[in-house]
Amino acid sequence: HLAWISWEHPHMPWDAAETRLAQVHDGTLVNRRTLIGGPGESTQSPTWIDATTVAVVSEKSGWWNPWLVDLQGHARPLVTQEAEWGLPLWLVGWRTLHTLADGRLLATRGGPAQRTLVTLDPATGHVEDLAWGNV
Repeated sequence: HLAWISWEHPHMPWDAAETRLAQVHDGTLVNRRTLIGGPGESTQSPTWIDATTVAVVSEKSGWWNPWLVDLQGHARPLVTQEAEWGLPLWLVGWRTLHTLADGRLLATRGGPAQRTLVTLDPATGHVEDLAWGNV
């Protein structure tokens, strides 16, 4: 499977974006569909947790928070906070989630002046701030 974000003009990716999913068969994308997102909801940073689950940042709750979505599109919040775990995607390729080798997620949280690097355990929802000095 391949997961990616998509949006349509005149919307910008922070206004309305979808996380899309397709199967890869002989180098061709088949069974393309929207996993999460759409009009009035933006998504970003899809990252695979395992072969059947994608972590994604969605503003479904009104805040960009991390969610888990399975291949059928069943979504559940990993964290419900009045905090931004995403950011406006001014450049293609920016990410706010990354899967670590131990299964935790490396993520960013907060506004431009107060952005924090954190780890998030998808199994427990435990969030830990990381000390990373001045950047």
